[in-house]
Amino acid sequence: MHVYYLNIIIDIYIEIFRVYIDNNHKDKIVKFLYINSMDRVKRLSIQLLENYPDRFSTNFEENKKTILSLAIIRSKILRNKMAGYITSKLTREADQEKSHSDSSESQMEES
Repeated sequence: MHVYYLNIIIDIYIEIFRVYIDNNHKDKIVKFLYINSMDRVKRLSIQLLENYPDRFSTNFEENKKTILSLAIIRSKILRNKMAGYITSKLTREADQEKSHSDSSESQMEES
């Protein structure tokens, strides 16, 4: 969830419940809500990756469809964030493996 929308939600909360929250506390609340939403994306994505490692790839569109078939995620935004997290995680791991194998090959050539 974007920080902008979190600020709007807090402003609505303040209006409804007539609560005063200074800007310092408001920033802390926004940061807390943003971190918790990211924790949920990571936690759910990692659970899916651990349970179905062979079903995901580095293709975002395929990962969206896979998540749709494996889990009941009603929120399109959450599903897209999860697919994005999984895609970036697998891409990062593939790049690390590639760079590791390249460095191993160069060391073998030097010897």
